[in-house]
Amino acid sequence: MAKSEDVIKKRRQRLSVGLVQNTIREKRGNVSAVARTLGWSRSKVDAYIRQRPTVFAVLQSERETMVDNVESEFYRVCLDANAPGHVTAMIFFLKTRAQGRGYVERLQLTGTDNEPIQFVISERHDKEEN
Repeated sequence: MAKSEDVIKKRRQRLSVGLVQNTIREKRGNVSAVARTLGWSRSKVDAYIRQRPTVFAVLQSERETMVDNVESEFYRVCLDANAPGHVTAMIFFLKTRAQGRGYVERLQLTGTDNEPIQFVISERHDKEEN
């Protein structure tokens, strides 16, 4: 058995709703970090969370808080030209984790002079008719 497996087996904690909820809060919604802390695999902890609505609600709340924090920092950096920050990283985070708030890229197609595109559907005529 590998050394890392020995360490995991020695420190594996019995999962309980309170323990998992507190660890989710401590690790700010990072399920991999929760799993490492509790000594379980990520898939086991993820399944445990998804099977318990109260625990899943804590995870969702922590992730919403994370989005709030990044969004606030993004606004601060955008409004203060001298503020240090990683705008590209924040934009990436918001596009991947905050799509429900509208942070998505989309392509808008228009016709000439910004007019709507017109589609013409015509009947198909095969060259050979039986």
